[in-house]
Amino acid sequence: MPPEATLGRALLRTLQDLDALIPKVSDTQLAELREKRAALLQSIGDLVETNLDKASVEYAQATAALDDASNRIREASANIAKVAQAIAMLGKALELAAKLAAA
Repeated sequence: MPPEATLGRALLRTLQDLDALIPKVSDTQLAELREKRAALLQSIGDLVETNLDKASVEYAQATAALDDASNRIREASANIAKVAQAIAMLGKALELAAKLAAA
């Protein structure tokens, strides 16, 4: 993870990548992606409101998971068959981010 990669920046990058993917998915996938986007926005808001320990293991795990999800979303943009995989990875990353924000 590059030194400039923070959880906040990873959340925002993931949001941008998700927004770029939305126009490329089927109607069935669109509903699920919109739900994931709403959850992502909630996580961003929660994290903005929360003072996080950037040295914690949970912070590092959530940041890495979001970076992985963002990468998968960008890959899915190039290969629509990978959308389901990207959605699942995003869900796991959001769970980690939500757990961190709740701690």
